[in-house]
Amino acid sequence: MPAGGSRAYLAGSIGSLGSEYVLGLKAENCQSGDTLAEEQVTAASKEKVLDTLGAAASKLRGELGESLATVQKFDVPLEQATTSSLEALQAYSLGLRANNEKGAAAALPYHHRAIELDPNFAMGYRAVGYDYYDLSQPERGSEYFTKAFQLREHASERERLAITAYYYRHVAGELNKTVQVNQERIQGYPRESEAYGNLGFVYGELGSMRKQLRLRRKLCGLHRIR
Repeated sequence: MPAGGSRAYLAGSIGSLGSEYVLGLKAENCQSGDTLAEEQVTAASKEKVLDTLGAAASKLRGELGESLATVQKFDVPLEQATTSSLEALQAYSLGLRANNEKGAAAALPYHHRAIELDPNFAMGYRAVGYDYYDLSQPERGSEYFTKAFQLREHASERERLAITAYYYRHVAGELNKTVQVNQERIQGYPRESEAYGNLGFVYGELGSMRKQLRLRRKLCGLHRIR
């Protein structure tokens, strides 16, 4: 379901047709329910699902008005940017849902399963590290943040910035670099609420209370316009 106040949301579907998979993507207006853009594609096999989905998403972004230049800039195949394993992606997604509904302890087995299925899944390692931090095990969390940082080239640019920010803050302890990376995240992705929150925490640790207050105000405004 879309978040309250959102302007649009993206819905997806997948169904099997013999050995093939039919994938659907649809962007809908939250207020009117009108379809803004949609794509339906067929993957020849399970191994081709992520590649086919990535191509459909790129086309959908163009139909929604994103410039060709930015579509091409960020048009990295999902299997290269995230994971080549559909099962790993599913485990990762189930972990995120479990975390939202039940907390880190429920999410951790799913995220561990994701990196077992794909040992190069950078965001999977970040998720495991995040779970351990939530469970008050920062040393174990740092191990997985470090592994995610080492594998950051196996992630999209947006994910790579998130991984780098967590590494500099929680592992390297380089707060000035953390600030720089989060500023890059905000510049490239102005609605990335996590970047605002993380930057605000770092400003607090650096004693920059006015900057922290400004970030909190921006974050509140961001939530209002979602």
